[in-house]
Amino acid sequence: MTTELVVDIAAQPAIRTAHAVTPVGRITFGFDADLNEAMAAALSAMLDWLQTLSAWSGTALALASPVVDLRVTQVANQVWGVHAVLPDGALGVTSPG
Repeated sequence: MTTELVVDIAAQPAIRTAHAVTPVGRITFGFDADLNEAMAAALSAMLDWLQTLSAWSGTALALASPVVDLRVTQVANQVWGVHAVLPDGALGVTSPG
């Protein structure tokens, strides 16, 4: 198996938290000792990102709720990790490249 990783530094990132653009979609992350807080952070970051990509300011949550998946990334050192996944093409948002 071969993997290619491209790392860029953005002068002004779309959002201020950790995020990724992958072949399957966009991903944001949340980490906290409380699972609910980790989920809220991941979802909040995804909504912020959606708002920068489109004109959906107040309706981002309503539009994203049926398509954004929240998944547990880690349970280590008493910290929960959650990632929010917006599949490529959902809501008309596609990954670059």
